[in-house]
Amino acid sequence: MPDPVDLPPELFRTILRYALDDNDECDIRYLSRLCLLNRPWYAHVAVRLYSEWNYNDVK
Repeated sequence: MPDPVDLPPELFRTILRYALDDNDECDIRYLSRLCLLNRPWYAHVAVRLYSEWNYNDVK
């Protein structure tokens, strides 16, 4: 099975958005784990992970 990270970035991010169902709490924990897989995954996932800045859970 091919690596999903080989998909075009726009398509991969859309799939992540639907897979995570826009649940912010789960989203951050799950995305941070995905970033640890390898560099290509980090490159795709970090865009979404760092797209919103929070300080002490205050947006």
